[in-house]
Amino acid sequence: MLYGFSDKPKLNLERNWSMKHTLRVDPQYHQEFAVWLNTGSRIWLNCEVRTFGFLDILVAVLKGEEDLQEWTQDPSNPLTGLVRLKIHDHGEAEYVVKEDANYHFVIGNFNQHSVEVVMRLNFTSKMYDTETASYKCSMEKGSCSVKLFFPHTNYALLTTPSNTTDARNVWSVELSYGARLVTYLVILGVIILIVYCIFRVLGHLDQTTQTEAVATESERAPLLVPKESTSDSSTYGTLEQDQESGLNNSTDDLYDGKICVICYDEQRNCFFVPCGHCATCYACGQRIEVDENKTCPICRQPITKVKRLFNA
Repeated sequence: MLYGFSDKPKLNLERNWSMKHTLRVDPQYHQEFAVWLNTGSRIWLNCEVRTFGFLDILVAVLKGEEDLQEWTQDPSNPLTGLVRLKIHDHGEAEYVVKEDANYHFVIGNFNQHSVEVVMRLNFTSKMYDTETASYKCSMEKGSCSVKLFFPHTNYALLTTPSNTTDARNVWSVELSYGARLVTYLVILGVIILIVYCIFRVLGHLDQTTQTEAVATESERAPLLVPKESTSDSSTYGTLEQDQESGLNNSTDDLYDGKICVICYDEQRNCFFVPCGHCATCYACGQRIEVDENKTCPICRQPITKVKRLFNA
C-alpha cells in the first residue's frame, strides 16, 4: 500500500514476524538479502550449518549499500558490520535497530566447497500508524502515485504486504520533480522579464533626457554664438572683401560695441526692455523677441520689447 500524509505519521506500532532462508553458498563467495527496518526494531538471528567438516562460516548484518560494498572488498575487516559471527555449526545474535535503513544479512563461505546454511530471523518491527493517512492506494493492480505539493511538507509511506515470505522481493520508489522543475523555470522566467522591463524603462528615460538636452542646446545655438567663432563669422554678409582686413575691422567694431553680437554684420541699433542692453541690430532683436526663449543675449534676463535706436 502507498499512503500519503500532510503531517509526519507516528512510529508507535509493533508487529512480530519471522522468516527462514535455506541458502547454498558457493566456495569463495557469499549470499545476501536485505530487509527494511525502522528505528527501534529488534532482530533475533539464528544460523545453522548443514554441511560439516569445513572452516567457519562468516555471518554479518550490514546497514545500507555502502557497508555492503566495504564488507565485499574486505570481509576480514572487524570494523565492518553491525553483527559479525563465525559459525562452525550453530550461532545466534540479537540486535536493536538504531536508524531507519535497509539491513543486509550476509553469509560468506571461504571454503573450497559449497556449504548449506539455514538462517532463521525473528523481528519485532516498529511500524508507522497509517490511520491518519489522507491518501491510500493499493498496489495489487499496478503502480501508484501520490502528489507532493510545493512548497508544503508532505510525507509518503510505502508498506509491504503482511504475508510476504520472501524478503528478496524488490520494491522501487521513484521521485519525479517535473512539476517542481516547471514551477522553477516559470518563476525564473518572470524574474528575467521583470529585470528586462526595468532596464528597458531606465534606458528609455535616459534616452529621453539626452534628447531633451540636445533639443535645448539646438534651440539656443543660433542665438548664442561663442566669441571664439568670430574669426570664422567675421566675413558673414560680405562679398569679395579681403579676409584679413575684414577680420580686423569686425573684431575692432565688436570690442568697441558697434557690431551686432548675433550676425556680426549690422550695427547695433536697438535695445531690450526692461534690461536696457544694446547688443544686436534691430533685425536680430526682432528675431529674439518672437523666439520662444525671449532672453537678452548679454544678461539672459527675459525681455518684453525691442526698441530701435536712430542715429542723429
